[in-house]
Order: sequence, then structure tokens, then C-alpha cells
Amino acid sequence: HANGISIKATFSNVTKAMGEMMVYILITIVVMAAIVGIGYWRMSTFSRELLNQGMNAEDAEERRKYFRKAALLGNKEAILAYACTNPDMFAKPKMLPFDYYIGLHYFPCVFADHYFAKGLTRYIVNEQKAFMKRVYNFEGLDEDCSDLIEAAIRALGITMDGVVIVFMPCSNPFRFTNKFQHLCWKLQRKGYEANHLTYPYLSVRDQKSEEMASDSLMSHVKRIVGVENRKVLVVDDVINTGETLNAFAKELKKYKTKIVGAVFVSKVFNPPHNPLLAWLRIVFSHK
Repeated sequence: HANGISIKATFSNVTKAMGEMMVYILITIVVMAAIVGIGYWRMSTFSRELLNQGMNAEDAEERRKYFRKAALLGNKEAILAYACTNPDMFAKPKMLPFDYYIGLHYFPCVFADHYFAKGLTRYIVNEQKAFMKRVYNFEGLDEDCSDLIEAAIRALGITMDGVVIVFMPCSNPFRFTNKFQHLCWKLQRKGYEANHLTYPYLSVRDQKSEEMASDSLMSHVKRIVGVENRKVLVVDDVINTGETLNAFAKELKKYKTKIVGAVFVSKVFNPPHNPLLAWLRIVFSHK
């Protein structure tokens, strides 16, 4: 009987001790969660302050510095902002040739700088904004950007002997002529062989019927002249997915041309899709 009482007392003491221990554990968990929550809130607040400082900074290096600090604290918008101000780190670098593949065949491409969608221009630095203005002027037929095209051709690193420069077709002959005529003349004065009178266009009426019968992006071009059995260098203002370049290259093949390369004033910058990978890239960068 005495042993039974002793066992019950021991069991009661153990149960009480375990209950007290569970209370201590719960209190510890609550306290730790509160500490983590407060820490996250403070870090989040601080990262937003750094992001705002970066947005307000006029100096390019100051802007990048604040964006990087905020990005290292895990601020997703700051990661995007930093990527926009350092696009060469997250996309194909400017003025560095890359291979464009069409099936088993490929040719080198190069672009002068990055083009940003309107939703991203709020992050870029003044130098990038000045370049974007030139791209807008080129698209608006107010500037030919010949210096950028020449620099891109040099960066391509190919011999231009026997190569004719052709320009990517536009949706209508008026826009094509006004867009590339002055650029063509300037390149010719620099010693390049260039042709801006390459594409007889279909009439609007014929173009509509042609487009209904074909999915080709080149359906508004009736034929290409002056390129038969020639080596050609393609020039255009912007490249994004390369779909138009691919369609044009296939069209040129009909004339037994050899594309030796393609140069562009700009390439559309596509932000990093994975914030974690972008964050890791920032962590291990030294900028």
C-alpha cells in the first residue's frame, strides 16, 4: 500500500514537472517568435528606407549602393532595382557578341545597350535614361544612332569585306525609308556597303490577303532585292525574343544569302525570374 502511494506521488510530480516544462517551452517559443517578428519588421523597414534612398539618389554609384544594401536584406523590389542598374550581371552583356542559333546554324549578334520596359525605367540611372531617350528618338525617326551601330559592328569583330548591310523590314515602306535612310547614308560614307532600298512592299490590300494566308512575320515584304548570293549583316533598333530575326533569317535563306552577324541598338532587358538566385548573385558580387 505504501509503495502504491509512493508511485502515485512520483507520477504526480513527474506530470507536474512536465507541465511546467511545456509552459516554459511555449513561453520560449512565443518570445522567440516575437523577437524574430520584430527583427524581420525592423529589417524590412530598414530595407525600404535604403530602397527609398536609392530611388532618390542622383549619383549612379550611390543609387546602386543603396539598392544593393536593400537587396542584401531580402527586399524583392530592391533586387529588381539593382538588377536594372546592373543589367550586364543578370542578362547578356552589352557590346559582347553572343551566338544566335537557327537550328544547327548560328551567327554572332551584339547590341549597344539594354532597353527597359516603362515599368522598369524608374529604377535606372541617368546614363541609362539618356540611352533610352536615344532609343525612343530612333523609333520616333528623330535620330539614326549611327555611332551606336558602328560601335556594335566593331564589337562584333568580323571582317566586312564583301558584306552588305541590310535593315530589318518595317510594317510599311514609308516608316522603313525614314527609319533607316540617314543611317544607311552615314554607314556608306564610313565605307560600309549598305542598302536601304531592299524591300518592295505589298500594298495594304495585298498585304492583308497575304497575312491571312501566311503566319510569316515577313508577309508584308513581297521580295528582297540586292542580296542574292551575298554575305549580309542585319541591322535593327531592338531585339527581344529574336522571333522577328528568326523569321527574317529564314526569309533571307530563300536568296542563298549568308548571314555573318546581326547588330542592334538595344536589347530588351528581361528581369531575373528567380529572386533567390538573383539575391545569391548579388551576395557573391563585389559591386
